Amino acid sequence: MKKFENGEITLTNGTKLVIETKSLVGRPDVPNTPLCFSYPTMVKLAHNGENNGKLIAAHATLFGTRDDNGYKIYESNDDGDTWNRISNAIDDFTPGVYDNILQPCLFELPKEMGGFKEGTLFLGGCSRGKFPDGSGMSAVTLYYSEDVGLTWKAYHVLAMGGTAQAKEGVWEPFFYYDDETGRVFCFYSDETDPKYNQVLGFKYTTDMKNWSEIKYAVANEQPELRPGMIAISKMNNGEYLMTFEMVGLKGNPIYYKKTRKIDDWGDLADYGKLIITDDGKSLGSAPWNAWTPAGGEKGIVFMGANHKVTGPSVFGTGTDLFLSLDYGESWTAIENPIPFAPTKCGKTSYSPYIGFSEDGRTMYYLSGSDYGECNQMMFARVKIVD
Repeated sequence: MKKFENGEITLTNGTKLVIETKSLVGRPDVPNTPLCFSYPTMVKLAHNGENNGKLIAAHATLFGTRDDNGYKIYESNDDGDTWNRISNAIDDFTPGVYDNILQPCLFELPKEMGGFKEGTLFLGGCSRGKFPDGSGMSAVTLYYSEDVGLTWKAYHVLAMGGTAQAKEGVWEPFFYYDDETGRVFCFYSDETDPKYNQVLGFKYTTDMKNWSEIKYAVANEQPELRPGMIAISKMNNGEYLMTFEMVGLKGNPIYYKKTRKIDDWGDLADYGKLIITDDGKSLGSAPWNAWTPAGGEKGIVFMGANHKVTGPSVFGTGTDLFLSLDYGESWTAIENPIPFAPTKCGKTSYSPYIGFSEDGRTMYYLSGSDYGECNQMMFARVKIVD
């Protein structure tokens, strides 16, 4: 496994990864609080005129009090060197909600849709509450901001279900705008179909208000299997690459599937291929993947996750960063640009965010790292030199 030496790694194809900066996005006031900053998400504005280039980030805050409710929103005007907290997104729309703290995903609208102007920011996240009969409720709720993240309005419930304990919830939204269809897709994990333990499903829209019925991407009838935490990239060979965790197998290992049509993932019972390096390393729980055209003819797929299933990491704990130079057919482990050790809350590096500049030659990496017994949110900017 390759390590950063003086902030640089040279890959097997000669491409260099150079850490340009590391910065603190946010942390709890004290290091031994129960608070857990996790599930980071980010957009680099590209449809907002004079605000283009600004970074907007958010994360969940787990295990806090009611006062900690909502998603913390940050901005950076210097490409991630420094961060300022600017707002909090609260679910005051979904009936019965008592907190909205899980699994946010940010998205910038690339064109006018349904009365929402180009550049409107959207956030999807999971709220929890109670139905009128007192039973537990979960909901994937959508929010929008028309002032680059300064204020947020919850406005639509994309999906609703029960609780995690009853295995009937809805979780983990992921937005994707598809050029070919002109649709915005929202993929998410859904436990509401009694035929399956959990499915990876999706809905789509052309106006951000009216959404299709759910369709499935992965739905396996084996009762112990629970696919979740979906992330999708489109590569320059025309394929979409989906990664997800497979709860129910030892260590919640990460699998991938590919398709050439974002709304057709083939055999639903096929949960794809295990992501594993040539020397036997594999990752588990809460993955994120992203592809960049930089780094060679086939570009690079990067993937991060919560922990190692097999094989030691550079520090003996935590995870490395995985990458593929051949569209996901083979994988290599490198040192994580934001090293971490497990914390009491267990959510370090949970669904780390990976994104890129418009030319693909700068990687933006957000991850929860250890801060005493809790988590802080850290950022790394990595140059890709080929």
